[in-house]
Amino acid sequence: MAAYFLSESDRKALGELFSWWKNTNENTPKVNSHKIEHEEMQAPEVYVAYSPSGGISGRVGLVPGSEICDVYQIDFTDGDPTTPTLVQLSPLSQRVYNLSPASISGADPILIIRDKLGRWIVASAPSSSGGAGEPGTGTATEDEPSGACNLAKLKTSDCIKIRTGLVDYYLEYDGSGWTSSKTFAWSGGSGVFRAEWNSNTGLLDLKLGGTRLMNCGNGCYTGGPLTGHGDQTAGGICGGDVFTVCMECHCCVDPLYTGDGYYCVNVSGTGTATADCEPLYVNDARACLVTICSGRYATYEEAALNCTMPQVTVDCGTVNEVMPWVITNKSGTCTCAPDSGTVTYNSGSGNWESVAFSCPLGDCEETASYDLQCIASVWTYAGLTPTSVTATEIIFDKDFGGGNSYRITFTYA
Repeated sequence: MAAYFLSESDRKALGELFSWWKNTNENTPKVNSHKIEHEEMQAPEVYVAYSPSGGISGRVGLVPGSEICDVYQIDFTDGDPTTPTLVQLSPLSQRVYNLSPASISGADPILIIRDKLGRWIVASAPSSSGGAGEPGTGTATEDEPSGACNLAKLKTSDCIKIRTGLVDYYLEYDGSGWTSSKTFAWSGGSGVFRAEWNSNTGLLDLKLGGTRLMNCGNGCYTGGPLTGHGDQTAGGICGGDVFTVCMECHCCVDPLYTGDGYYCVNVSGTGTATADCEPLYVNDARACLVTICSGRYATYEEAALNCTMPQVTVDCGTVNEVMPWVITNKSGTCTCAPDSGTVTYNSGSGNWESVAFSCPLGDCEETASYDLQCIASVWTYAGLTPTSVTATEIIFDKDFGGGNSYRITFTYA
């Protein structure tokens, strides 16, 4: 057998290689499973947290709901994997953001994930409406039917929106299907829309006046001679059509909503045309979040004339208890600020609370939360005095420097 020996240069090369490997191994960060690191631009991580007793509010427009949540881990009694228990990683807690418009119930375990910027986002959670959250988030057995409306799931607590090109129709679940409350007219007649779950095809059938429309793909349905909705000669399975309507899953809206415009609304969910209502511009997204008292109106001023809003008397005069605000002239990183909202008077603090939003960059405030105040008969906002005060509005210009600014206008009377 031949024998081989290392030369002096071989031993030196191996020694340098071992030193390099040893130093590399020692410099590798050790992972502590009981600690959430805070360095920026880290890889995403997933943890279990518990929502606070009051839950986490849903996203409104571009403003996510957020709360401080305690972080937990799954532990095993005496190391036995058959006896798992959720144990708090005391005193670890994080601010968690809810990007869904559905609120999250209180005192429930939720799955949270950290993005690469270090912010914690709800990845999965029970809905405060008992499983009736955002379309497409349920399980196949949670609420039939599933696999409809081009979404993974459609729940019975969701509504269906039918787009006709002129007026939108909203269908609500009635125990066996989704039905519109308004009548749709075509050239040869009229009827109501109804969507029903078809267990054979795994899709929704859309009917008009009791007769099924043809599903020609892309979520759109055609009515014509082949469906009994027209009398001209058909040209193929989807030919000779009289009309085409398109269906999509949608949150349920107030039946008084008839499209984008100004309405008298009650943002707390209750109200009538004569009490606790305020003028607000309502679009499809907001229509799911308010109760409409009356409308639609062409202008804010017309809506205000038809709304009765509670008022409060302070040093600055008798003014609205709830003040709508709009943000305009957004520049720089302040373009992330929302377009509008409301502030409500707090008799304890004497302030209207609060204008709050989060921006992805720090120049326009990481988290802006400001109250409107009346101090010594002078309006203030974020430490500013008004740019101007009219008979109905208070205007402030907030400038963070570096080209990052916005204007906010409160309607106070």
